[in-house]
Order: sequence, then C-alpha cells, then structure tokens
Amino acid sequence: NKEKKASKVVLLMDVGGSMTPYSTLVERLFSAASSQISRFKHYYFHNCLYQDLWTDMERSKSIATHDFLRNEDSDYKVIVVGDAEMAPSELTWVNGAIDYWYYNDIPGQVWMQRIRDKFKDSIWLNPLPKRSWNYVHTIRLVKSIFPMFELTLEGLDEGVRFLMQGKSRLYEQ
Repeated sequence: NKEKKASKVVLLMDVGGSMTPYSTLVERLFSAASSQISRFKHYYFHNCLYQDLWTDMERSKSIATHDFLRNEDSDYKVIVVGDAEMAPSELTWVNGAIDYWYYNDIPGQVWMQRIRDKFKDSIWLNPLPKRSWNYVHTIRLVKSIFPMFELTLEGLDEGVRFLMQGKSRLYEQ
C-alpha cells in the first residue's frame, strides 16, 4: 500500500464538561488515524482556546498558545474538536473564561482567529447535530472563524476532504 501519508496534523480537543463523552472516542479515532499522518500532535483546551494549550487530557501540563503559534510550521492541518457551546463571555471578554481562577487577558475569539490566521488549513468538528448550530450564539461565532463539520463519519470525511483540497484557505462564512 503506497498511499501518501497526510503530512502534518494538529488536533486541538475540548475536554471536560459536555465534551467528556466524546474525548475518549476522538482520542481513539485520531490514534488510529495517526499511522496515516507523518507528524501528529495533539493539545487540549476547555470550552474555548486561550493563552494556554494543555499537553495532557487532565489539563495539568500546558504550553503557551503564543509559543505554539510561533514555533509550529504553518503547513500543519489543524482540526479542532469541540461543541462550541459556552457562555458568550468566554469568547468575547477579557477574563471571561469559565474557570474563575483562569485569567485570560485576551478574549478567546482573538486566540481562535490567531490560530485560524496561522494555520489556513484548519477546520472545527462539532459533535452536536448540524441542525442545532444556528440556535446557539457561540456556535455561530466559532463558525464565523472556522469551517465547521459534524463529528460523524460523514462529517469527518467531508472535513478531511475539505482540508486536503485546500478549500479552508478560501473559507469565508
């Protein structure tokens, strides 16, 4: 089998809260797929992307998102997995993070846009049914930054095709 491996993939996964039922499934899915990827990295966040990305699912070790953006090659394909359901303040406010002890000095949507700007080939996979997306304000906000696909076999297939064809570079919601 001489299929060409997808070059480089970063998985950013929402863990905790409403995403808990999906995290093990997603982890297994991407572990299985990693044999088809030459360079695979994964990081975790809770609800929204901020100035830190965790390197473990328990969120005990982190790297600075700024360092991640500065040090990674922009040719990575980025797949974000999360339900994008959160308080609007988590996206739009300084210190709007759900964890009261976590002081985000830059709103989450700014970090999301920075990730999207650096990694043109990026998508968001959402486990919630697509039919519900327009009813949730924060999903609409996230969808205005990242091309969004359902976290189903069909959605994953569609999202990966979208990434491989470079269509996410042209994405305007």
